[in-house]
Amino acid sequence: MPLPSINHECYFAKVQASLLQDKASHSAPPPVPFDDDLVLFQRPPGVEYGHRIKELLFKLDPTIAMLNNGSYGACPKPVFAVRQQYLELQEFEPVQFFSDLGSRLVRVLRAMAEYLNVPPVHLNIVHNASAGTTNVLRSIPLNKDNAVVSFSLGYAAVDKQILQICEKSGAKHVVVNVEMPYTHENIIATFVKVLQTTSNIGIVVVDHITSSTGIIMPVHDIIQLCRGRKIPVLVDGAHAIGQIPIDLNALQPDFYVSNFHKWMFAPKSCALLYIRDATQSQFHVQPAVVSHGYGLGYGAEHGYLGTLDYSAWLSIPAALNFHAKMGGTDLMARNHRECLAAAKKLAAALKTSLLVSDDSLVGSFCVVLLPPSLFSFALDTPSK
Repeated sequence: MPLPSINHECYFAKVQASLLQDKASHSAPPPVPFDDDLVLFQRPPGVEYGHRIKELLFKLDPTIAMLNNGSYGACPKPVFAVRQQYLELQEFEPVQFFSDLGSRLVRVLRAMAEYLNVPPVHLNIVHNASAGTTNVLRSIPLNKDNAVVSFSLGYAAVDKQILQICEKSGAKHVVVNVEMPYTHENIIATFVKVLQTTSNIGIVVVDHITSSTGIIMPVHDIIQLCRGRKIPVLVDGAHAIGQIPIDLNALQPDFYVSNFHKWMFAPKSCALLYIRDATQSQFHVQPAVVSHGYGLGYGAEHGYLGTLDYSAWLSIPAALNFHAKMGGTDLMARNHRECLAAAKKLAAALKTSLLVSDDSLVGSFCVVLLPPSLFSFALDTPSK
């Protein structure tokens, strides 16, 4: 007698696909025996931002002044503790942990959605922004007649991703070569020239905040210019969330990625992937790993990638609450002011200037030009 056929679709994927559409309270995950959202956390009273906060709330080496927060971020002790407790919970009862994982990740997506002002069906979690941009770029149908447009100020790793998809598809890579002065008007004017001289653009890729130069790009205007031409836009917002306010419902990019572990205090590594068309009627963005969620929709396809350490992802609500309780938008504004004050003080000492003259183009990090005298040795060295 033949055995009955077995449906191998994972229960987790079905749960996530259905719960994302269900706002009822009964879809909440089982409670955990710790403060997973940091509801009880309070900012230390009477302690100003600075060395004391660093000592109390972060694991950073006290002998080093960490100026490069943008590369890898810094996870505060309370958020780190939430992640550790999720790891403990996972090892205490692995089967139950993974049975509950679907509803727990839905809870995370809802917290993300509330912060970003979009329905959760448009969001998913990826390991980092590069994973998100890779998933999107590999899903865009391209051929030798198409062009992929990016900016000279863009992230080098994404340029390599574009190189790969162009090599495979035969599409050409067109770079918007933005020159100084770096102003929104100059950036848009240069971009418009490329739009006018380039046909069959398959996708435009633009940073929200440039990685090496710290410039807040005019992404809203770029998106609107492309929307009128029916060109999809991928915004690489790796540095954006936690550094500047983001409203994806107002911005309406076709695709958006951002790292939670840089400026939003989450553990490494977790990032968001937003898709405007959650039905994926035009572009079917697939994860690098195909698992049980395949065919069950955007949420299920990206939500479960097999047996992984999901503790960083589950800690995102804690990171969002930590950021809010440490000041939220006021904290971002404070960091912007401190960054500008320090940069201008350094520029005055060096008798130079900032890379940009418009303060609104700066978030929490920026570039200060070095004096030409530092490079005179290279000019004076005779050639062989």
